[in-house]
Amino acid sequence: MSLLLFGCKFMLADLLIYRWFLIIEISLFASAICEEIFYRFYLPKSNVIVECIISGLLFSFAHFIDKYTRSEFTLSSYIILFFLSICWLISFKITGSLLPAILGHLLYNLPKTVSTIYQYRVSCKVKSVEISK
Repeated sequence: MSLLLFGCKFMLADLLIYRWFLIIEISLFASAICEEIFYRFYLPKSNVIVECIISGLLFSFAHFIDKYTRSEFTLSSYIILFFLSICWLISFKITGSLLPAILGHLLYNLPKTVSTIYQYRVSCKVKSVEISK
């Protein structure tokens, strides 16, 4: 049993791979929104410096506990996340809106989103060449 989707012929196993592709892409977008709401909006309000440190540490730690991220990231990656978190919190404090933080997070996730789409499209083209042979 096969299905034609986005110009690619899929077998059942391919549909499961497509499902994981969609889950990854949706999670990259949804995580940016949900994380920014949590780490910027719901943190206890106190001294801005304390908020920055707590926000940065929690944000970095949340990425550290993820097995995939731990295998991909280095210490410098976590330091960058810490400071990005602080920047996004400051942008929230200055504007009173989560939009700059969400957009910044989406921009940070953009390379991973693009590479995932590219890898998926390349694998789709390779499979279509194999099927046509």
